[in-house]
Amino acid sequence: MLERDDGWMAALSSSSRESAEAVARKRTMRLDLGGLVEAWVASVRRIIRGSGEDYYEDYACYLGWREILDEVLAAVPETDAAVIGRAIEPADTAFRNHTIDDGGVALSRYLNVRTDRWYWRRIPTDGPIARSLGIPETK
Repeated sequence: MLERDDGWMAALSSSSRESAEAVARKRTMRLDLGGLVEAWVASVRRIIRGSGEDYYEDYACYLGWREILDEVLAAVPETDAAVIGRAIEPADTAFRNHTIDDGGVALSRYLNVRTDRWYWRRIPTDGPIARSLGIPETK
């Protein structure tokens, strides 16, 4: 198994790292900041692959990782938020590229979603999550 890359965290101030770790652990009960970022990255990989038996409930969990990351970003100064932002940007971009913005309509049929958050408004168009949401697949 490959070690996850937490090298980017060296650029964080110690107080921001402590604040970010506190938010991550409080909200996830088990993940540190690096683990939270990796959970989001791994979730995006699963969404892109479109394999497995994921359902909209799993998708909500994936989006929950991203929401906690927003809380982490809000808990640290801008300069440190930018460091974290650079660490998650590739996953955010991949997520945007493999989903569409439906305004939160599909997920809202099943869950109470926060459509003020861009990621809650997006859904995959292919794979098991799309099927569980009743989305006609494009492939």
